[in-house]
Amino acid sequence: MHPSRALIAAVALSRAPGLASVLRAQPLPSGVELLLRVLAHDPDASEAARAMAGLSEAELIAAAELYVLQVMLYPGAPSRRVLGVEPEADRAAVRAHLRLLLNWLHPDKNTNAWHAPFASRVIAAWRQVDSGLEDDQPRDRDVIRPRWFAYRMPWIAWPSEARHKRTSRWSIKGLRNFLGA
Repeated sequence: MHPSRALIAAVALSRAPGLASVLRAQPLPSGVELLLRVLAHDPDASEAARAMAGLSEAELIAAAELYVLQVMLYPGAPSRRVLGVEPEADRAAVRAHLRLLLNWLHPDKNTNAWHAPFASRVIAAWRQVDSGLEDDQPRDRDVIRPRWFAYRMPWIAWPSEARHKRTSRWSIKGLRNFLGA
């Protein structure tokens, strides 16, 4: 049995999380439904995915969860991407993916408090797709772009007792007082 492309992408993302931006730029691969069924705790899907990937169930669930959260449910994702369906998918496929996502994310079935906001995002995406008002392109304000200052250290203020006049330099006594020596 050949592994699905979505399962391969999920395992690759779990081993190299920096691939998230690359995977977001590409269309969704085939086999996303398998990942959603694994997250919804479908035993048949879990067994098939374990046979394909050769991973334990905990590793498989972690990889699928990371993929769905980083590649499908990122801020500003188009509605059909949030639901994990292709642009030409019919209403039945969209409803099936909605059901699987809510089986995983719904607060009554999942005690992880971090997943509750994602459930509301999935429901909002369903409403957009069902009403026909969806937008296929992400909004510019929601697209995460790398910034040149993203790797800089944050500015940290000196403690008030270590401040000196702007014109004076640090003295040995001032450094000893600052360091507590």
